[in-house]
Amino acid sequence: MISGAAVFLLSCAALAHEVLLVRFLHIVHDHHFAFMILSLALLGYGAGATGFTLAQRFLLARPATVFAATSVFLSWTLLLSAAWLSRLSFNPLEILWDFRQMGRLASVYVVLSVPFWAAGFATALAFRTRPESIHRLYLADLSGAALGTALALGLMHVVDPAWALRLVSAAATLAALVVHRKANFLAVTLVCVLANLALQVLVPHDALMPRPNPYKGLAYARQLPETRLVAQGFDPMGWVAVVESPHVPFRSLTGWSLACAAEAPASSLGLFVDGSGPVPLFSEDAFSKDFPFGPCLMSALAYRLAALDSQSPSGPRGLLVGLHGNLEAVLARMEGVSTLDVVERHAKVAQFVSHLAWGLHSKDGLGRVRVHVADPRRFLRTQSSAYDVVHPVTVGALSAFAAGGASLLEVYEATVEAFTAYLDHMTPNGYLALQHTLSVPPQATLRFVATAKEALKRRGMPRPQRHLALIHDWNTALLLVKKTEITSWEQHLIRRFAAERAFDLGYLPDMTLEEAQRFHLTFHGSLYGDVSALLKDSARSFIKTYPFSIEPVTDNRPYAFHFFRWKTFQRLLKEERWRAVSLFSWGIPVMGAALVQACLAAALFIAAPLAFSLRGFFQSSLKTLGKPLAYFGSLGFAFLFVETVVIQKNVFLLGHPVYGFAATVGPFLLWAGMGSLVSERWLCRLENTQFGRRRNIVSLTALWAGVMVGVYGMLWVRLVPWADGLAFGLRWAFAVLGVAPVGFFLGMPMPLGLRFLARTDPYLVPWAWAINGCASVISALVAALVSMAYGFVAVLVAGAALYGAAALNAPGTHGSRRVTST
Repeated sequence: MISGAAVFLLSCAALAHEVLLVRFLHIVHDHHFAFMILSLALLGYGAGATGFTLAQRFLLARPATVFAATSVFLSWTLLLSAAWLSRLSFNPLEILWDFRQMGRLASVYVVLSVPFWAAGFATALAFRTRPESIHRLYLADLSGAALGTALALGLMHVVDPAWALRLVSAAATLAALVVHRKANFLAVTLVCVLANLALQVLVPHDALMPRPNPYKGLAYARQLPETRLVAQGFDPMGWVAVVESPHVPFRSLTGWSLACAAEAPASSLGLFVDGSGPVPLFSEDAFSKDFPFGPCLMSALAYRLAALDSQSPSGPRGLLVGLHGNLEAVLARMEGVSTLDVVERHAKVAQFVSHLAWGLHSKDGLGRVRVHVADPRRFLRTQSSAYDVVHPVTVGALSAFAAGGASLLEVYEATVEAFTAYLDHMTPNGYLALQHTLSVPPQATLRFVATAKEALKRRGMPRPQRHLALIHDWNTALLLVKKTEITSWEQHLIRRFAAERAFDLGYLPDMTLEEAQRFHLTFHGSLYGDVSALLKDSARSFIKTYPFSIEPVTDNRPYAFHFFRWKTFQRLLKEERWRAVSLFSWGIPVMGAALVQACLAAALFIAAPLAFSLRGFFQSSLKTLGKPLAYFGSLGFAFLFVETVVIQKNVFLLGHPVYGFAATVGPFLLWAGMGSLVSERWLCRLENTQFGRRRNIVSLTALWAGVMVGVYGMLWVRLVPWADGLAFGLRWAFAVLGVAPVGFFLGMPMPLGLRFLARTDPYLVPWAWAINGCASVISALVAALVSMAYGFVAVLVAGAALYGAAALNAPGTHGSRRVTST
């Protein structure tokens, strides 16, 4: 007899591993790939249940032994798949021209799903062998999943990823130990323990540590002679490492004037976050005493303009949003700021930079620099201070990776709502300074201009084009947004600052075309012309016809570096013959490739085996198959659509993808499981009433689920910005408990549909389950693509519409014979 405790521990290990994968993939490939993790986990569970269904008559003789062996197999694959992930030479950037990367992506997808295959196989075995206790096993499975997400977060706070993986693997083996309580099971228990211990010893610790791919900065830095790791720290927010390179120093030349005679400062210490970097950490002796380096940097312009109109006699007040090293903090101090607030959400980054870099600790005798560990948007909501300069450093740093993982990241510090928050916390003459990487043709620059224009309009500025200024060199651009209109005297200072340092003017309110591109020529044309067109009343047509997506970014669609357009992609590939692939980020192609592979894998491992195993399947008419296909397929798509939106909103609410993923997956399954358990009792009561005899209960349940998604789900999404201002514990309570009513009712249509399908066409029940599984595998990726193209609200509306489609195709409840269980 397989105990509920064994199912609980098995589910706990599987869901903890799922959360750990979010952290592993971010370190290895620059993005959390939460949508792909959902897809491959569902593929594994579905394929495992299918495999058990096909082979159950050979396995039911010794179910406890099979469950124990499968649990040990799960513990092995947890370790081996993670170790293999870091050693696969998969480079997403090459997927557009090297089709071998497609095969490697497929191997990532399939291999990472193997642990979940084992979990699905063992769970199906437990349900099959104890049908009389299925409600208890189901509750154990779901509660174990909820605990697994909390376990993964707790482990990441106290141990490194490799030790977290080892402990999760041990939890899977522990499921084999409690599967049976009989004395004659002692030999099997001993074998399970020894098997797990053998692999724990054989796999070295370094092999389990996530290794950044060879194209990330840390991989290059480790190849330098005599480099050593000075400090490192792990938590759910990321892996932070400080590397010392005594012979090859690290430099930061972003926004450095080519006309500057001073030598750029260098440091032997470099900061890496999840393997990306380096970010130099400068000490006091890194800067020349004879020549101040401040005038050489493009971002110094904002402080010099703010100093002209600052109402503080001691100097302007500054705010840095994000702590990307300490260069910007040192520059602000040298430019005479009276106080500088630095907001960094990653505690490890704030700790290492403050202790290892000059300018952010006790050496600052005047106390002018204050580092706050908080979410930037939440910090601004709780502050009443007004700043002369607001500099979103993190946004500018991410723009350098727009062709990589940044194209898929949700950047809530660069949305219209974020820009309006910046404007609300600026003095009347304050400046928002956004320094970022300039691409050719310009993409991020135009998107930031469009976003700033929309933010100014929301704050009642009638002429937003009078509030903007832009300068640039060959690689970097600085966008300035002033709360009031830029005066002619300030425009004169900007012209002089740019001319002295060989920076080009990208835009000024009174600028002419002849002033553009004096020092740096591009093949695209004039940046001034594009910005001017974007600031006109006819900007909508310009945005629509521009080769890349440059619409303003909002919290509903926070993908600031998603510029991909399929029509441009097809045209450039046709005309340029693959020479223009560098203009595109790898985000959408990787997601498209993963979607194709998910469809093939779901059909190959879930639907096809069950279809060929059912004797009456191919004799059924299309009408007989059509309604179950539409009903259970719609449920599979709709459920993951809603869950994907909840994950993304919890990412905003809790401040990081790992937290958002953990606060959604386990609890959402728990609420849906509660609804599934209650639906049986609720149905038995309704069937005996006149209301139940005259109406299709399944159809009404699916319809009500759609109403809950469309009404309550939309209300919950609207309340997320309000909840973002709550205390830490209350935000977690809102994230976990706030979606309980939606999750509860979403768990009802599936079991009710299976129950009534079993009354009319029982041989189609496994096939219906497989269709639901296939749709779930695909829908996580489809939801991500739809959210990037149309926003989260569109995904939620689509989910509600799919529940409505399911209601129209629900299995009939009239005239069917009564059965006690399915």
